[in-house]
Formats: sequence, C-alpha cells, structure tokens
Amino acid sequence: MSGAGHTPGPWSTTFARDLPNDPRFDIIAYGARPFPSASPPVRTVAENVSQPDAPLIAAAPALLAALREAFFQFEHNGDEAPEDKAVLDRMAAALAKAEGREP
Repeated sequence: MSGAGHTPGPWSTTFARDLPNDPRFDIIAYGARPFPSASPPVRTVAENVSQPDAPLIAAAPALLAALREAFFQFEHNGDEAPEDKAVLDRMAAALAKAEGREP
C-alpha cells in the first residue's frame, strides 16, 4: 500500500502463547522483508496481542484500502446530502489518523 509508510499487507494472526485464560497472538505480514536477504519474507507487525484485538489489527491494511476507495467514491459522487457531509468528515478523520496526519 502506498501513502502511510506502514508495512504492506496482507497481515495475519499467528498463535504466540497461551497465558492462563488469556491467549496471545502475533500479527505478521507475509511478503514484507525486514531486510533484503530475509527468508522467508515475513515481518512481525505486533506482538503479544489479545485475542479480541488480533483480528481487527490483522485486518488493518484491508480496512484502510477499503476506506480509501470508499472515501474517493463518496467524495466524487457529487450528490452530497447534509448527512453525507458528516460521514465524509468522519471518513477523512479516520484516514488522517491511520496515515499519521492527525493533529
């Protein structure tokens, strides 16, 4: 993905450790080389993530791409109702936060 400078997707979860009643996961990116000669091409994006948070974090690159596409379509639709403006503003704010442009 371009724009944010983050590790490109797709990301996925992998079981890391099983703490009592609290399984933990790592988020990994396949195809992202931490350095040119790395093999296999895998990079750890996040470690020790709780079970409820892991799928959401792993979905981040896909969610960001979908939000960018929806924002572009929405912004260029031309039929903007007042409630659409509020949605567009929330989408723009979420993109700014995800791309590190949040004030």
